[in-house]
Amino acid sequence: MKDGFSDIYNFLSKLNEKNTELIKIELAVDYANLFLGVLYARRREGIIHPSESVYLTGLLYQEPAEEVENLYLDFGLVKDEKFKEPEDHIALELYFMAHLSAKSIRALEHNELHEVKKLLKAQKEFLEKHILKWVPKLAQDILQYAETEFYRGIAKITNGYLEADKILLKELLEKLENIVSEH
Repeated sequence: MKDGFSDIYNFLSKLNEKNTELIKIELAVDYANLFLGVLYARRREGIIHPSESVYLTGLLYQEPAEEVENLYLDFGLVKDEKFKEPEDHIALELYFMAHLSAKSIRALEHNELHEVKKLLKAQKEFLEKHILKWVPKLAQDILQYAETEFYRGIAKITNGYLEADKILLKELLEKLENIVSEH
């Protein structure tokens, strides 16, 4: 993660050297190449779409999208109609993890330890069965195809954060198991 923050810092430090409008354009071009398929359309390589279905099956709206949508509904999360991306888009999958975290905090504040355990377990399972199955490859593709340090930095931070989250969830569940079994 440290390298990722360093990349972003280096990129943003150019604001003193370059015209802000040029940097906005540079980011917009890189974004379009990476996430809107422009690079893929030109070279037939690069990131096709930042969604689990595409990374696992090569097509949008496949089984992973249906699976995650059902999980979202099971935990009281409904996708906003204004968000036009598929249910297994990286933004929604990470938002779901944040949603589960917020629910965990509320349950902890009410000393509902069994609910906290259930929610942490759901986060760990979602991370392992969905996010970690494809997001590291997405991050690798961003590192390979991004033209700006900004997006390379985001990829490094994302990978580092997911690894840290995996370790943290495992440790929290182990400690919570001890606490719950004592009561």
